[in-house]
Amino acid sequence: MDNISIREMRSGYIRTSSGKKFYPFNPSPDQIAVADIATGLANTCRFAGQLPEFYSVARHSIIVSNLVPAGFAMDGLFHDAAEAYLGDLVSPLKKGLPEYKEIEIGVYSSIAEAVGLKKELPAEVKIWDQIVLEDEFSYFFPEYLAEDFSQLTKVNAWKNFYSSPSVDRFAFLARYWQLKAI
Repeated sequence: MDNISIREMRSGYIRTSSGKKFYPFNPSPDQIAVADIATGLANTCRFAGQLPEFYSVARHSIIVSNLVPAGFAMDGLFHDAAEAYLGDLVSPLKKGLPEYKEIEIGVYSSIAEAVGLKKELPAEVKIWDQIVLEDEFSYFFPEYLAEDFSQLTKVNAWKNFYSSPSVDRFAFLARYWQLKAI
């Protein structure tokens, strides 16, 4: 990385599925497309992919959106939207990389502005995100349940259906348009 200047690094972009250029170090709302978010989240597996079956960040986001109080449903749908552009970095790694957190906040702020949300994630969404995480964890990693979560709330809102990236992409977009119509 010594051979790359900060300017060169900041000018780098990724090409999205819709053909847009997205600059992770310099994001702006005009670089954001809901279809790109749906695609990125649907193709990103939770828990760094260390699961016995595919389970996408898009599916997780839809579930959170369906469980939060109605006024926060769109916030719930987009709470992990930065991961569509940055990937789903596991929590222990995020905690050790404060620079990454700054980048993630910048990306989320651009997304929030593009879709009309507040830049600060509401507490109600954070609470339900944690509840769903605990439920997912209990399903995929039951042998560690007692060690990691003492007060588990069983939601079970996401089991018993087949999921794939194409299904999850469609479901994310359908939920978005449903909420836009309200």
